[in-house]
Amino acid sequence: RVVKENFIDFFFSSRRRHTRCSGVSWARRCVQETALVGHTENASYALDWSRVRNQIGSGGKDKRVLIWDADDYQSRLSSNYLIMSSKRELSSISSVDIQNIKLTPREDLRGHQAEVEGLVFCGTDKYRLASVGDDKKLIIWDTRSFEQKAMEFNDLHQQDINCVDWCLVDENYVATGSNDGSTCVVDLRISNKELCKLSLIHISE
Repeated sequence: RVVKENFIDFFFSSRRRHTRCSGVSWARRCVQETALVGHTENASYALDWSRVRNQIGSGGKDKRVLIWDADDYQSRLSSNYLIMSSKRELSSISSVDIQNIKLTPREDLRGHQAEVEGLVFCGTDKYRLASVGDDKKLIIWDTRSFEQKAMEFNDLHQQDINCVDWCLVDENYVATGSNDGSTCVVDLRISNKELCKLSLIHISE
């Protein structure tokens, strides 16, 4: 589980270690086991956990998309235990001892010109993710490539783009939503052009 506390650092914890916690009590006791650090400004909205890889992505006002590998938590935890076991018995180690673990991002993706408001990992390709922001851009990232930015769609909407999702049944389609009340569906096989655009009609009484 991943939560936000001060909108710059993120915290996650394994719920299996706190089976007696629930709801607010779980959050208060468990969220600070591991901090995901790296953002330099508020990261209030964009957050996703990959379905096919143990990675967490976040976007923020610093115009960056950061990716952490949650498996680093286990390696850091093991290292801490080995260090502390030379000073005391492992049985005396409490949950407080692991609250200082901080993970730095594996990837620092830069390409947006304004705040990143949404991101999503591809559900079938562990190396790809999409991000959107106040610069009205949709960027498709491929962490395998040197340049990392695989595709860029500009001006899909007239206002900020604040949400994005990847089609679960066909990885070629990505949908975006904007403050202007419209939704775009993009075919990634067609560069820089939306497949269709839907606009919401607000009727005042």
